[in-house]
Amino acid sequence: MAITLRSTSANITRPKAHLVAQAELLGMELSALERFVRETATRNPFLQLSPQASLLGDIHDHEASVSLWSELENFVATSFPHQQSQEIAEACLVLLDEAGRLPEKTTEQLVQRGHDRRQVVEVIKRLQEFGPPGIFGQGMADQYRLQLLAVGFRAKDLPLKLLQHWQDLLVKGLEPVAAKLGKDVLACRDALEVLVRHGHPISMNEHLEKNTPPEVEILGVQPPHFKCLHDVSKLLEFDQELWVKLRQEGVGKDLLDAKREADKLLAYLSERHRVMVDVLNFMLQHQQRHLLDPRIPVLPMTMVQLSDKIGVACSTISRLAGHLVMTFSGRTIALRSLFALPLGQDAPLTAQGLMHELQREVGLENWPLSDHQLATAICVEGWSPSVSSVGKYRRLAGIPDVRARRAWVRYLPREPRYWLDAFRMV
Repeated sequence: MAITLRSTSANITRPKAHLVAQAELLGMELSALERFVRETATRNPFLQLSPQASLLGDIHDHEASVSLWSELENFVATSFPHQQSQEIAEACLVLLDEAGRLPEKTTEQLVQRGHDRRQVVEVIKRLQEFGPPGIFGQGMADQYRLQLLAVGFRAKDLPLKLLQHWQDLLVKGLEPVAAKLGKDVLACRDALEVLVRHGHPISMNEHLEKNTPPEVEILGVQPPHFKCLHDVSKLLEFDQELWVKLRQEGVGKDLLDAKREADKLLAYLSERHRVMVDVLNFMLQHQQRHLLDPRIPVLPMTMVQLSDKIGVACSTISRLAGHLVMTFSGRTIALRSLFALPLGQDAPLTAQGLMHELQREVGLENWPLSDHQLATAICVEGWSPSVSSVGKYRRLAGIPDVRARRAWVRYLPREPRYWLDAFRMV
């Protein structure tokens, strides 16, 4: 399994060969990387398997299911030979969340970074062809649109027309949207039911594509403490005695090339291990509350932010996160699952985090609170959500509005509050 450069046209700027090789090593999942290392050792006279190689055993005995992130990594790496398209695709992959969606204004964000608008649109359209249907949709409405188109709906059909008024549906309800479209409310309600039945978020971490063994066992998060179950960087050793002997006898070009190849591979493996340690040291500390209690949502952390903090390229982190799997307290955790976009600029919560806070506040209320009161009650690191955000994510969390909750409490004070059972707060 040799690391080779993809062939591209002569007028395209290509990265240096050693950078491409290092990137491909970072993108390999553990089983493939170990096979590559062992095969290289059989070809290169200066590389030999270390005594610890036998301690790895058959890593397939410890396989764990992971998501399609690694498949997406490979798709992006092989489908965009042009450097600019590759950069746009990698940026989109970093922005993709666990529901398979891009932020609603992804195109504008990438254009502001200096990319050509037409090229951005073409790359996103190409990414949306990967599947499952709906992936790389820009926001929930666009994801639903792609899913409806995939099952045969047309743009003129009522469910797709409703999607054009998605924000009005969330804020104003069905009747004003039906009036705007000039359609019967009952027909719109049926169309909305069809839309919700066919449109759904994609669980990136549950969509199984391949198996890979866990590479790291987390022993503690306060402070971060972990060990490598299968440290590939220790698989190989450089045969220094052979090199000294051959130098005395005279070294030909082939042997010099083999020596350079051995040095590069050992350096790449060492760098991969260093990056993994730096990433884990930061992420375990940042997400310790979620790791200790999975019911607590992850804190906002993007790969761009992490790359700035530890001084590693964002694409390097993305490649590593595509396949790195950890075990902790009997759970299997993909590194990718610890990244999440913030609710808004500089917000200390993700969308899931805000819904969790809303559920907690509503679960503790004696007299139902309004959206404005909930916004005031939620204060995380000095930040409070807007009333409109509270309303939006309250609905997504399955919590009725304050009028419905107060009416239930006023007229049925002895009956359980049904909305609490919906999100299991009691």
